[in-house]
Amino acid sequence: MDGGRSNTILINPGSTVSARSGSAVVSTFGNDTLRNAGTLLGDIDLASGNTSEWNEFYNVVGGTYVTGSTGRVRIGNARGRFTNDGTLDIGGVGKIATARVESEEVMLGGRLLVDVNSVAAAGAANADRLQASKITVNGVEIRPHAVEGLVRGSGFQFRSSSALPHRMWNLGAGLQLFKEEKYELRTEYKAQIGKDYRNQELSLRVAIPF
Repeated sequence: MDGGRSNTILINPGSTVSARSGSAVVSTFGNDTLRNAGTLLGDIDLASGNTSEWNEFYNVVGGTYVTGSTGRVRIGNARGRFTNDGTLDIGGVGKIATARVESEEVMLGGRLLVDVNSVAAAGAANADRLQASKITVNGVEIRPHAVEGLVRGSGFQFRSSSALPHRMWNLGAGLQLFKEEKYELRTEYKAQIGKDYRNQELSLRVAIPF
């Protein structure tokens, strides 16, 4: 999409958008809003040509977005917002991949599909990765998928982090899935708050037999 002061792209339920080039949606100048309620596959660039307008990408409830081969989700040049309330699939099921969201705000809700591989070769990536300068997690449901299976005592780890200037607030969160005698889900929360760096830690373990 090229031109226009304010542009809106709607992908309706039951629709599928993809491209052989791998770039599913590209737009240039103008304030662009992309709303996906269908299935969208591929890279996103709403700031082609290094434009500086405010852009938004909403993957709404019922929508599925599968990141592309390069993992680029470019909403704006340090501006814009990406909100996931639907299903976010990093690279597709069964493929270890990395997605990089270029946006001022990332709101992560809905579902996050994550591939993990506990038997990956040494030095190879063993889990999907979602990268952004700041991620706000809002009730996201994480659904792991084992690639080549999980071995006993192995696991994957999901982490998110955010920080404000002057180190006033640091946040780390983790989620691990282990296969011992039974599947075990582990979560971890750590925070440092204020200038005195008051520490908080919370650990929760839930074993779910199959």
